[in-house]
Amino acid sequence: MATVKKVKAPKIFKILSTRRGRTSETVGTIAELTQYFSYTLECGKSYEWEKGNKKINVAPKGIKSLVKNIDNAKNNSAANGWSDTSYSEGTITEEDKIKYMADLESQAA
Repeated sequence: MATVKKVKAPKIFKILSTRRGRTSETVGTIAELTQYFSYTLECGKSYEWEKGNKKINVAPKGIKSLVKNIDNAKNNSAANGWSDTSYSEGTITEEDKIKYMADLESQAA
C-alpha cells in the first residue's frame, strides 16, 4: 500500500505596487518575488554609490526587507531620486491562495 505524503503549501506573500493611483498586485513566495523584481533590485544596486542613495540587498530573506529594498531600488534609479511608484505588503486572501495553487498545478502539468 502506497502512502500519500501531503505536500505542505508554500508560504506566499503579496506585494502591492501603486503608481499614479493604480494598484497592481504580485503574489508568490519570497524566492519568486525576488526573482520577479530582480531587475528593479539590480538597477537600484547599480546606483547605490551615488550621494544620497540607499544600499540595496538583492537577496533579502523576509517580505518586509524585500518590499523596503524594492522601494529603495526604485528611488535610487529614478531620474530625480524619487520614484512615482511605491511598494507595500498586501494581505493574502483565500482567493489568492487558491489562484496561486491552481497556477502551480497548471505549470507542473
